[in-house]
Amino acid sequence: MRGMSDTTTTDRDAERAGKGIGSTSYELFILILSLISIANLLIIPFLEDSAAQVVAITDLTLTLFFAIDFVKRLRAAEPRRRYLVEDWGWADLLAIIPFLRILRVFRLVRVIRKLREHGAKRFAEELRTNRSASAFGLTVALVILVVEIAGATIVAVERRSPEANIQTGVDAVWWAYVTITTVGYGDRYPVTTEGRFLGVLLLIAGIALFSVLTAYIAQKLIGTPGESAPPARRESHPTGAGDALDDLAELSRLADEAGRHHEELRRRIGALEERLRHPGD
Repeated sequence: MRGMSDTTTTDRDAERAGKGIGSTSYELFILILSLISIANLLIIPFLEDSAAQVVAITDLTLTLFFAIDFVKRLRAAEPRRRYLVEDWGWADLLAIIPFLRILRVFRLVRVIRKLREHGAKRFAEELRTNRSASAFGLTVALVILVVEIAGATIVAVERRSPEANIQTGVDAVWWAYVTITTVGYGDRYPVTTEGRFLGVLLLIAGIALFSVLTAYIAQKLIGTPGESAPPARRESHPTGAGDALDDLAELSRLADEAGRHHEELRRRIGALEERLRHPGD
């Protein structure tokens, strides 16, 4: 039973990979990153030099994610020419180049189109089924967005003070990162009231976001399933001894249930036979 379910899940994943779509949570993650990247492209001309530097650093991080996404889609596509031509894979490749990131609009449109073809009901159901992966992807995207907003804001606020030690975009991103992770090296810190208030908000956000990431990592290490799907739909690796023991326990449980059903069936047959022999009683 587990083998049949695993085969069905694998076949479905392979079919979706051939269509150029990953898991629903992954596609949602790429959608959010695409929105952030396009928004950055629109706002960067209106920012001061230091804030624009923060946005540029963030976009460099996004470029790494998009490069990995392109390689993943190219390897999964069958045939690859379909992805490169019909699914605008060429635009994904060119969009990796920083000054051509406007082409990431094609990525955004494709993901939206694929999710619409997937169906809203099925999309929502898969998000519920795969809650941990969805939360992980959303949290990573939020960390990137919060670091960017905090970095751009802190450098704009702190540069007004002559005692400021956060004066460049690099300083701002470094401060935002070590603050949101609650590490706090102390080499960069706000000196203004507004900057310290922003630091408090960033610390609160860091505790919330990294608690989710820590819980996800711990769940994967412990092996505790975080999905609402039944056990038969979880991945298994038949070659492992642990999986063989799981299979044995599952078979034992099924045998016990079959025994109980058999006894119940025999009892009912006996009762019916007794009623037929003595209809007047």
